Amino acid sequence: MLVSFKVLQLARMTHHDIQRYLQDILATSVRIQPWDAQRLPFYLRDAHDFAEIMLFDQPCVLVIADQPIDLEADIRRQLDVVAKHASPLLPIYVTAALASYERRRLIAQRVPFIVPGNQLFLPPLGVDLREHFRQRPKITSSALSPATQALLFAALLRPWENDVHPERLNERFGYTPMTVSRANRELQAAGLATTFAVGREKWLRFDQGPRDTWQRAQSWLRSPVRRSVWAIDATIDDTPLAGCSALAAQSALADPTHPERAVSAEHWKQRSEPQVLHAPEPGATR
Repeated sequence: MLVSFKVLQLARMTHHDIQRYLQDILATSVRIQPWDAQRLPFYLRDAHDFAEIMLFDQPCVLVIADQPIDLEADIRRQLDVVAKHASPLLPIYVTAALASYERRRLIAQRVPFIVPGNQLFLPPLGVDLREHFRQRPKITSSALSPATQALLFAALLRPWENDVHPERLNERFGYTPMTVSRANRELQAAGLATTFAVGREKWLRFDQGPRDTWQRAQSWLRSPVRRSVWAIDATIDDTPLAGCSALAAQSALADPTHPERAVSAEHWKQRSEPQVLHAPEPGATR
């Protein structure tokens, strides 16, 4: 479980993300390659990913945080340990997000750091480039909301685009701008996508392909089915197909013996005395 958790955390910020940010902001080609951290203490190797890069003719080692470090003093001490073992490489702390107070303290301590998409602060190299400051997104639930899940499915089922405007995914749903904005935050908090600005508009960027995005989303998905029953009722014949019936309508799959349909909670309550069965019978619908 520990190994799987660590891989999930690292997947949220890849070497490719960092390389793309540096190339965009420095307008030059950079190459990131793995760095052998075996010489470092175990507690550092366990808490970080390490990569080597050349910036302004200075060899550097990126100390990429698996998880945010709570105390800025700890960051300073850990970089000092890395510097002792990695000389002449310059250690640079890399994290997905920093709170404003964390950023101020790191700058005051002259700690080199990179927040991809936000800021590049390298005082030993005379560099301080910043865009905007992103607070860490707060995850208030262990699962995506229904609207966020629907927009994610729309992204997966459309011709795949790594960069997409959320409203293109919202065309068939018509969610409010507030709902779409909340979906953006949830996808970012779950590590499934990042947001970036194009003018005044917010776009979504999926850093992985559709298969990897789907696999990563598994732990965040929840079933929309609240209850499953068998019934004989003609009033549900015009409700949407569901389950294997829906798959059969969209593919070469054979129709199931008993049709399956989806009924909203409101529709179910409005129905008059439906005949609910304890087991499937001829003519029954699930």
